[in-house]
Amino acid sequence: MKRKHLSSFFCLLAVCTMMACRDRPASVTLHNLFSDHMVLQREKPIPIWGKALPGTVVTVKLNGFTASSEVGEDSTWLVELPAQKKGGPYQLEVLADSTLKLEDVWLGDVWVCSGQSNMEWPLERAGNASEEIRQANYSQIRLFDVPHQMEQSPSESLPDSVAWKVCSPETIKNFSAVGYFFGRELQQELDVPIGLISSNWGGTNVEAWTSAAMIGQFPSHRAKIAAYDSINLKEMTSIASLAIDSWLQAIDSLDLGLQENWSNPEIEWENSSTVVLPEVFERLDVPNTDGVIWFKKTLYLSENEANQDAEISLGRIDEEDFTYVNGQLVGSMIGTDPLRSYKIKQGVLNEGLNTIIVRVKDKGWTGGFKGTPQQMNLALENKKLDLSGEWEMNIGTVDLPIAPKNIHPNNFPTTLFNGMIKPLIPFSIKGAIWYQGESNATRAYAYREMFPAMIKDWRVHWGQGDFPFYFVQLANYRAEQTSPGESTWAEVRESQMAALKLPHTGMAVAIDLGEADNIHPKNKQEVGRRLALEALSNTYHHDILSTGPTYSRQEVLGDKLRLVFSNIGDGMTTGKNDKELRGFAIAGKDKQFYWAKAVLESDSTILVSSQYVVRPQAVRYAWADNPGALNLYNSVHLPASPFRTDSWKVSTE
Repeated sequence: MKRKHLSSFFCLLAVCTMMACRDRPASVTLHNLFSDHMVLQREKPIPIWGKALPGTVVTVKLNGFTASSEVGEDSTWLVELPAQKKGGPYQLEVLADSTLKLEDVWLGDVWVCSGQSNMEWPLERAGNASEEIRQANYSQIRLFDVPHQMEQSPSESLPDSVAWKVCSPETIKNFSAVGYFFGRELQQELDVPIGLISSNWGGTNVEAWTSAAMIGQFPSHRAKIAAYDSINLKEMTSIASLAIDSWLQAIDSLDLGLQENWSNPEIEWENSSTVVLPEVFERLDVPNTDGVIWFKKTLYLSENEANQDAEISLGRIDEEDFTYVNGQLVGSMIGTDPLRSYKIKQGVLNEGLNTIIVRVKDKGWTGGFKGTPQQMNLALENKKLDLSGEWEMNIGTVDLPIAPKNIHPNNFPTTLFNGMIKPLIPFSIKGAIWYQGESNATRAYAYREMFPAMIKDWRVHWGQGDFPFYFVQLANYRAEQTSPGESTWAEVRESQMAALKLPHTGMAVAIDLGEADNIHPKNKQEVGRRLALEALSNTYHHDILSTGPTYSRQEVLGDKLRLVFSNIGDGMTTGKNDKELRGFAIAGKDKQFYWAKAVLESDSTILVSSQYVVRPQAVRYAWADNPGALNLYNSVHLPASPFRTDSWKVSTE
């Protein structure tokens, strides 16, 4: 019996020892943020950290400089190398109980590129993508991509799969387009190695990117933060993931159209209805806007037309389509961005009756046809046949249950700060660029406090002072507004401007770069360039104008208002020598806005008036989700930011 107890004791002791040592590395390791090909921040102290056995002395060598530190009881170590000038390539050497060597290390400027989908948007989906990718051979630009990570509490780690990469056509395809164009401008202007750390997640709000300490200062979020003590986020995520996977599989298995072969034009559809396309599911009066909906249209062709080369175009479709012509699959795509356009082989079209059938599958958010009527056509050799208008519609997934609720960062404040920002700290950086705000539009007024709070929060945690922070103001989006009114996106833009009160901030205006039917406009080149202008002017002190005309004050002149602007360069312009400026609205004390006549009075002033407002009090400019084509620029062709001169209560206040 004694031997049995001793045997049990030693087994238990072995298990406890293994558990105690589980998180202790057998030899020295570096944090996964450090790898071959990395850029370290020049002209600032350089923190380097990792793990090793407690009590081990770790020495780090770089470019003739050395720093040492003893490993703490928690198995972590950190050394700080002195600030160094730009240069490379160097070898970084770590010596302890074993030796690590990193090659092709450079000293330059490191920028964090963060936000939601417009920052995450990859180069391969930007405008002129194939040519941009082909030319992306920049050995002095290095890329680091942070994977999506939600964490309930602050994390120190990144996955083993991450690593720095040299910018090339092979490595740049899936990297942030805005980040790349920003970095390319800097590298070409400065002749300095540029490191870009891309840390972003589409569709996320600013609260997810802010620490618990800062979020807890806002009463509206205290309850959510306090509730974290009673939940297990990883377990919830795992359960939700299994439910969503099961639901996604059910989309196809429950589709009556697949079961009954609705792609066959000879099959009659029961329970169908007539709709007008293009349109999104949410406006088609269907019980469940997720799942599969089938669409059918017939047209007649002459013998000559049927024998011509043809191409069918359907505009943008969210998010997956299967397009059939006379029962033959002519094309299929996944994704909301691509314009659907498919060649039709000879022999597919018929003389007489032809049937087009489109199966559209949507797995969440807004689905359906998101293009314009002009984008829906059948192109023959000498003409285009309009395919917009009436289509027959039939719901394929009538019995599909409502989609399970996903575990998303928007429902869990701080989780992206914990998982995607905290692991980067205290890596030395030059600054950050940011493109986000769309997901805060319903709470646009509160954003004027939340967004600056996040900037201050990052600066406090990084402990590197008020590092430069440049951001993109929301672009124009949705249908052009035909009359003056309220706009949540205009309110977000105003809230973004409020962050300019913080030191070392700057804003790239994008009100002229958007697309009415695309929340992800393709012109990321100009967005990146405008961000780079802010950095070149304000961080690198180049003598350039980095922002467009900026409203300063108004003066009442009877039935007119004079607006005074700064940042005009050699003077304001209408861009194309138009006589009148577009996008201005004016109101009296009744707060009723009317479109206004606005003309340049001088290089720095504009006169605004309307026959409907005798005693004007306020002006608003570009105050809409999409104000349409605007023409107020300065001499270096940078656009004026949307603004208002009043302080009246807005829709989200």
